[in-house]
Amino acid sequence: MQLGGKTAVELSNMMYLSKRFVCTSFATLALLSASEVQAETFEIGKNDSIVILGNTFAERMHLFGYFETFLHSRFPEHRLRVRYLAWPAEEVGERIRPKGFPRLFGELHGNRADVVFICYGMNESFRGTAGAGHFRHEMERFTDQLLAERFNGKSPPRVVLVTPVAQEASAATVDVPARNAALQEYSQVILQVAAKLGVHAVDLFSATTERALDQGGKLTFNGIHLTESGYQVVSRMVASQLGLLDETPALQTADVPSGIDSFRRLVYEKNFWHQLWWHAPNASYIHGRRNQTPGSKHLGSERKQSRQLVDDMDRQIWEAQKPRVANIWRKTPVEGKPIWFPTPASRSISGNQPEALWAVEEDGKPGRVKSPARELEMMKVAPGYQVNLFASEVNFPIANPMALQFDSSGRLWVGNTPTWPHPLPGKQPSDSIVVLEDRNGDGEADKHTVFLDRLNLL
Repeated sequence: MQLGGKTAVELSNMMYLSKRFVCTSFATLALLSASEVQAETFEIGKNDSIVILGNTFAERMHLFGYFETFLHSRFPEHRLRVRYLAWPAEEVGERIRPKGFPRLFGELHGNRADVVFICYGMNESFRGTAGAGHFRHEMERFTDQLLAERFNGKSPPRVVLVTPVAQEASAATVDVPARNAALQEYSQVILQVAAKLGVHAVDLFSATTERALDQGGKLTFNGIHLTESGYQVVSRMVASQLGLLDETPALQTADVPSGIDSFRRLVYEKNFWHQLWWHAPNASYIHGRRNQTPGSKHLGSERKQSRQLVDDMDRQIWEAQKPRVANIWRKTPVEGKPIWFPTPASRSISGNQPEALWAVEEDGKPGRVKSPARELEMMKVAPGYQVNLFASEVNFPIANPMALQFDSSGRLWVGNTPTWPHPLPGKQPSDSIVVLEDRNGDGEADKHTVFLDRLNLL
């Protein structure tokens, strides 16, 4: 059997076993590797706009920034722009968005995309062999659509198809051999589509499987979603398979220059502000009808302001001192610690637009929010019951409580979300967890403790 000039390898009941991965191959399946489908040497050009599309794997890349940090360090004078337009649980043929949300191809044109990474296959693989043909059709159709565009106004984008990672064993009841058989089949579809259309491919399935055979450390926290260590390892795999990385191995250590984390933090903060626009917790307040709801907060040009803020941070990234490429992979991530803490500080936004364009408007009528005392007077209580005020925003730093919980000592823990419905562009989230205590037993709080602040609880 011949496919794409390659000889098919017949594998029957052949299993690859490791401590965490179990991968069963299909019979009479033409096996391709990423190196066998590359059309030409992959290049990153000056001023390239790089867009990453896909599912949860692609969306979570922005949390850690290893691959983006590598790109800026590998090409320090290129003034690259990187945007994550991925969406959790997305499939190549299924993009569910809130009403009023911008069209994907419109965003690609708006970002003048030169390079597009496509990361699909994990979600689709749950349909098994029966869905592989449809997946192939959708991958070919979508890739063809991308190649037919001139997002940058002059040339088709350079497209990279990325396979899903292999399934790891986890606490969940998962048939790991069956899952990896499906993932291998869908990964092969991706590689075959790349070979057919002459675009680049990155085979993370094979790379993560081989790493497991070599007894590498765990990459995920639930079998499929990567930890910080996982993204560090996988980002290096992507760079290596694209021929962008010096293959000299870097020894991992906890003792690395502090500038690495500070630069990666800068990359993260840029992505934080971009994600608050791209995937806002309450997108209807930006893109949909709730932006016009009486009594709500409105920002005259929130989309424009967010874009300006992210563009400002791009320039800060270009001007910052870049870490050495080898050092990016040296630090051993500390598992279990928060991704980043605290949330990014507030930032000013450049531009010569009229101040009114950026102003926050509140159209609620004065006096609509009544005092706690007045609200108590208005209540009708059933006979035998009594209502008393335990705490209010008048005396304590609480606002928009989203969660309340008494502990065994009688203290009330309050999750506050003054940031609701979402952080404004450039303004640090100010959500908090406050503990209220009634020390004299009169039914009213008389002490508070701010347990955590500057949170983003939305």
